[in-house]
Amino acid sequence: MSLSTLYQQPLSDLGDRLGEAYRGIFSPLYDDALLDQFLTPQFTTESDWYVEHCEHSEQTGRLLQRCFERAGFSMSLPQGSYLLDIGSGSGNSIFPLLDSFPDHTLVASDLSPQMLLALKKSLSLRKCSQPIHLLQLNAENLDFKPESFELVVGMAILHHLHNPARAIAGAANILKAGGLAIFSEPFENGNYLLSLAYRMILRDAAAKQLSQPVREFLTGRIKSIALHSGLEKTEEFLHSHDDKWLFTHKIIEKVARQSGFSECIIMPQAQKPDALTRKTRVLLKYLNLDDSDLPVWAWEVIAEVESGMSSLLREEMPLEAAIILRK
Repeated sequence: MSLSTLYQQPLSDLGDRLGEAYRGIFSPLYDDALLDQFLTPQFTTESDWYVEHCEHSEQTGRLLQRCFERAGFSMSLPQGSYLLDIGSGSGNSIFPLLDSFPDHTLVASDLSPQMLLALKKSLSLRKCSQPIHLLQLNAENLDFKPESFELVVGMAILHHLHNPARAIAGAANILKAGGLAIFSEPFENGNYLLSLAYRMILRDAAAKQLSQPVREFLTGRIKSIALHSGLEKTEEFLHSHDDKWLFTHKIIEKVARQSGFSECIIMPQAQKPDALTRKTRVLLKYLNLDDSDLPVWAWEVIAEVESGMSSLLREEMPLEAAIILRK
């Protein structure tokens, strides 16, 4: 079965529109207004920086394996099965999927032509001979024939969308009975605790001694978590921010049920006792700050917030979690 048979609208080769480098990337030819609405520079003009700094395919592969095991998902799919990856970027989830399902056809998709071009180059370097289609695709409009796929994967994509519920409902529509949709997303639960720890640091009398970059880091993260929490978002906010949402168990379970999924599993990612400390170190590094830029007493505040959680509570307060949905 060809890609044009799966997809319900006519497809064109972007090589005819954007040049030979894009040959082999197919598209329903979205208009520029839609691309401007959904894509920020991080995924277009600044895509090279994103590709260079956001490579974590090994970590994604381990997470996917945990999801398959948790769901009891058989890796022996029927012959001729199709898999869909949404928001493929430069391939963090693509390469683990190719390794796990070498005998099946993968559709790799992204709304950004630049990200798909980066993926095409990565596949070429790997000398990939497995069946894979590259498709420019709006994740909020999965316009495939119903029940076309055995598996739909979207790693860190829902929180970028204007309407994540449309992508979840779309995944349910195109999955076969018993098929899985797997997403990986940030959750409000654990991020609230991170914000609480940072506010405790800033309220401490010793906070006056913090450097300006550290103060900006802490206040910026507090503000960001507040902006991304909840369901109320203005059109201006949705248009101007790459990251738009933090999710909760309740809202994901509600959307999954309304979309027709029979099972919803929310599996915390690496929810270790020092998860807030680990996350803070990652965020500092991302901003070219060092662990030592945050004083010892501030790290102790973060550890104090962590120490108050039992292992059971940590399961309910993830910073990030995998969302496993069964049709």
